[in-house]
Amino acid sequence: MSFFQRMFITGRNLNKTVQVSPMRTLSTNKVVRLCGTPFHGTAKNPTFWSETGTVTNGTVTISGGQAVLSVTTDSGSAAVYTTTRTGRYISGAANKWRAVVRLPDVGTAANNNVRNWGCFSATDGFMFQLNAATFNIVIRKRAVADQVVAKAAWTGPYAAAFTLDTNIHTYEIQYTNTNVYFFIDDNLMHTITGQTAPNTETLTFPCALENINTLIGPAVSLNCRTSAITRLGEPESRPIFKYSNDAVTAANGLLKSGPGMLHTVINGNNKGTLALYDCATTGALSGQIILFDLVQCVGSINFDLDFYVGLIMVQTDGASETTIIYE
Repeated sequence: MSFFQRMFITGRNLNKTVQVSPMRTLSTNKVVRLCGTPFHGTAKNPTFWSETGTVTNGTVTISGGQAVLSVTTDSGSAAVYTTTRTGRYISGAANKWRAVVRLPDVGTAANNNVRNWGCFSATDGFMFQLNAATFNIVIRKRAVADQVVAKAAWTGPYAAAFTLDTNIHTYEIQYTNTNVYFFIDDNLMHTITGQTAPNTETLTFPCALENINTLIGPAVSLNCRTSAITRLGEPESRPIFKYSNDAVTAANGLLKSGPGMLHTVINGNNKGTLALYDCATTGALSGQIILFDLVQCVGSINFDLDFYVGLIMVQTDGASETTIIYE
C-alpha cells in the first residue's frame, strides 16, 4: 500500500487542474507586465497613455490616484485614454487585462452614453460596457459587427448574483487563441469560445478606456485607478536572425510585420549606416528606433527592446555587414 496519494490542484475560477510536465515538474508561469500603469499625482504621461479621441469638451484628468474620464452634455462629447503600447500575445501563453474601475453612476435607459473599459482597439478586442443603463460584455472583430452580450445572458456561475453599482470593482479579462474569460472581483462572469473561427483577428491589444456621448447626453464620468495587460508566461520565444552584407532599402527591409522583440545588432564591418524602425509600412517610415553610424560602432549592441508595429531595416552601404537578432 502506498503512503502517497495523487493530488490535483484545481483553480476555482476556471475549474481547471494544474499540469505536471513529463519530467514530473509543476507547470508554472511567470507574470510579465506588458502595458498599462497606475496613476500618480496630477501629471499625465503621454509616453505611456494617449488621449486621441477626446473631443467636444471631454476631459481626462489625473487626480487622487486615478484617471477620471469626464464628458459634458454636448452631443458627441468624448473622453478616451489608451495605452500607447500594446500587450503582445505569444502562442502558448495566456494574456490578462486587469483594471480597477468605478462608475459614479450606473446610467439611465435613455442617457445616450456609452462607457467601455477593457483591452481593445478600434478594430479588435474585449471589453466591459455600460450602454445607457445596460451592462454588457463586448467582443470586437475587424469587419464584423460587435458581439454584444447583455448581463442577463452571461453564463458564469457568479453572474446572476452580481449587480452593477457605484462602488469600486476589479475587472479582469483572460484570453487565449480559443477562450475569453471575463471576471469581476475575481469571480467568473462569462466565457466565450471561438469554436469555428477566431474571436478576433489579433490578440495584441492596448488597454483602453472610453466615455462617449452618442448624442446630447449626461455629464458623467468613468474613474480608473489602474489598467494593465500582463502575460502569464515567459516574455520571449527563441529569436531568429537576419544577416545582410549589402545596401538595404525600406522597400526590401521589412524584417517582421507585427509586434516582437529586438535582441541584438552585430556590426561586422565599419561601413555606412543602419536605421531600424518600429514600422510595417515600407513606403512611409515612422517609429525610428535607432540610427547607427556603423563606422563608429563595430561589435555587438544588446537591446532587448519590444517593438509594437513591425521591424524595418535600412542600410546604406553595399559593403556593410550586419546581423540583426530578433523575434
